[in-house]
Amino acid sequence: MNDNNQKRKCESLSQWVHRRLISGKSTFTLEEAMSATSLRRSSLALALHRLKVRKLIVSPMRGFYVCMPDRYQLRGDVPPVFYVDDLMRHLGRNYYLGLTSSAAIWGAGHQRIQGDYAVVTLPRMSSGGLARGMLRFVYRKQMPEAHIVTRNADGGVVRFADAALTAFDLVQHADLVGGMSSAATIVSELIDEMDFTSLSDLGEVVPCVVWQRLGYICEEVVGASEKADALYHTWRSLGLRIVNTPLSPFERNRGGELNRRWHVKINLEIEVDDL
Repeated sequence: MNDNNQKRKCESLSQWVHRRLISGKSTFTLEEAMSATSLRRSSLALALHRLKVRKLIVSPMRGFYVCMPDRYQLRGDVPPVFYVDDLMRHLGRNYYLGLTSSAAIWGAGHQRIQGDYAVVTLPRMSSGGLARGMLRFVYRKQMPEAHIVTRNADGGVVRFADAALTAFDLVQHADLVGGMSSAATIVSELIDEMDFTSLSDLGEVVPCVVWQRLGYICEEVVGASEKADALYHTWRSLGLRIVNTPLSPFERNRGGELNRRWHVKINLEIEVDDL
């Protein structure tokens, strides 16, 4: 292939990406790009790299690309709501946006800096193909479908955790979002959105110790006694095996004064940021 022909095909890739974007198809795979342009793999890789440099595309995972709208080009990336549904269908995985990603959708925007997370079904996937800083995976055995919201979003459809499931996930994975104080801060922001009256289906999904820690945070840290009472009654009705547990499992000190209602040992003083 001569240089002029190669250049024309590279230009056709840029035009093809633009046409996809304006027609509402915001993502594509390496195989789709190869089929559309007939470029050799090495030449296509170079052409895609040039589009990345020009901030016309981003790649959250090797072999998967997102056409970048003008409104995101200055910041240099796109939010997961723009592409995550397409990515998960490409990977063949059930998912929902959770932790700080779902918290941001529910209004806890100032915590967005902590990163974006998709909760996906097992088995685990290799993280080698993931672009650093774009999207991280958290795993669970089964999806709590009753607590997943499906909504039209910028770029397409998105699935995300409701406020209650978001709170459980934040407490369970507090180490991923800056610690238990950061998790509690987000819970305090979302407390008005949480419905703790219909949680019995989470008994087999959420570990007992997470119920205990979230209940303590709602009652003693956030001061939401009515929400805490609703959570308490559902938790005790589940008949889970209760053991005394440290408030933060991420601290070396696993002791502390025992809160007898929630069976939580206070091994950490939680500080909630001013909102």
